[in-house]
Amino acid sequence: MSEGRASWNASKWREWFSEGEIVPYFQPILSVEKDSIFGYEALARFIDKEGVVHSLGPFFLADIPHSFSVSEREEFKNFKLEIDRTVRKKAMEKISNTPGLDPKTKLFLNISPSFMQDYLSSKTDEEPFTLQIAKSSGLDPKRIVIEIVEEHFSGEIEQLKPLINLYKRSGFLVAIDDLGSKSSNLDRIGALHPDIIKVDLGLIRSSVSSRNFQEILFTLSRLAESLGCSLLFEGLETETELYNALTYGARFLQGFYFAEPAPELMDINGLSIRFSQLHELFFNYKKYQLLRRIKKEKELEDRLESSGIEVNTSNGIVTIKLRNSYLLEKSVFRMYVTNHEGRQLSPNYSGISDSGMLEDDSFVGRNWSWRPYFLEQFYKNAKDSSGGWIASNPYYDLESNLLLVTYSKSMEEGNVLFVDVRMWDFP
Repeated sequence: MSEGRASWNASKWREWFSEGEIVPYFQPILSVEKDSIFGYEALARFIDKEGVVHSLGPFFLADIPHSFSVSEREEFKNFKLEIDRTVRKKAMEKISNTPGLDPKTKLFLNISPSFMQDYLSSKTDEEPFTLQIAKSSGLDPKRIVIEIVEEHFSGEIEQLKPLINLYKRSGFLVAIDDLGSKSSNLDRIGALHPDIIKVDLGLIRSSVSSRNFQEILFTLSRLAESLGCSLLFEGLETETELYNALTYGARFLQGFYFAEPAPELMDINGLSIRFSQLHELFFNYKKYQLLRRIKKEKELEDRLESSGIEVNTSNGIVTIKLRNSYLLEKSVFRMYVTNHEGRQLSPNYSGISDSGMLEDDSFVGRNWSWRPYFLEQFYKNAKDSSGGWIASNPYYDLESNLLLVTYSKSMEEGNVLFVDVRMWDFP
C-alpha cells in the first residue's frame, strides 16, 4: 500500500476497489507427519484494472488516521469488515466447490480480534458471519481454522472467550497468529487455549545465530506439547529455516520455500516427493549431530575418569585434587562437591592448569537444590544407581554467563561431585 493510499477514507478505497476485484489467494500449509497439504491460508488480494495484484494486508493492519471524524472512522471500520467478509466468503466457497480436494483439507481464515469484539458488543442473535457462510456453502466447520491475527487490540483478550468457545463448539479449530511479534503474547495462549500456535518467522531467523532464541523456540515447543497445541512455523524461505522449524517441533509448515500464495489451490503431488526427500536429509543431519555428540560425551567422560579426581574429607573439610590436570584444563570451568540435599561442602575449584587449581571457599554452605541440573541428576541417579557420570542439559551460568553442561557423579559417602564443562567442548 502506497503512502498516498494510507490517508484515504472509505469512499476513496471503495472507488479504487470498484475498478478491480477483491479475491482470496491461497498459500498451502504442509503437514510434517503426512508429507501432505494440511490446509490453505486465505490471504486477501486486490487485482486492479491493469491486472496488478496488491496484498491487502497493509489495508487491514493500517491504523485509521486520527484526522478522520468519528463518522469517517466508523465508516472506514465497517468498510474493512465488509472487505474482510468478502474475502472469507469467496475463500469458503472456493474450498467447498473445488472438485477432488481432500475432504479433510483445512481453510485458515484470518479474523481481527477487533471484529470479534464488535460482534460480541452488538449482542445480536445472529450466528457469526463465518459460521453462517460455512452452513450456506455446505462447508463443514471442522475444516475451518479461525486464525486470530496479530494486531494491536485495545480490549482484554478474555472478552473474546464467549465467541471463541462458540466457534469451538461448532467444530472450528482456533489458531493464534505470529507468536512473538507485537501484540501476540503468551496471554492469548493462556486465555484462548488454541489448537494451533503460529510462530513468527523472526524468531526462527534469529535462532540461526542466537542461542537465546534457540532456547525460546525450544521452550515454545515444550509449551505447545504440554498444552496439547500444534506448532505451525510460517514464513519459511530457506532450507536452514526449515531445519530449524523441524528441530523445534513443527507439526505444520508454511512459506515461500514451498509455495507462494496463488489464486488456485496447489496440487500436492510434486511437493510431497520433494518434502519426503527433505525429511530424509533432515533425519540424517540430526542423526549425524547426535552421534557426534555421543562420541564427544564419551570422550569427555573418559577424560574425567582418567584425570584422577580425588575427593577427600578431613576434619569435616571436603577438598578436591587432580592427578592428571592436563586432561581437563581446556574443558572444565569449575568443580565442587555437595551433600545429597544440595548443600555445597567443598570450595569451588577453577582455573585448572599444570600448576594447580584456583580455590574459592566463599561458596561453601550454599544450597544448589533449586538448580534444574541438581534435581535432574537426583532423578537420573534414582533411576540408575550404577554410579556413572550424568550430564545436564546446556544452560547459562548466572554469574559467569558461560554456556555450560554440568556432569555429576554420586560419591560413596552420599555426596555428589559436580563438574561444569564449557559448552564449546560439544558440537
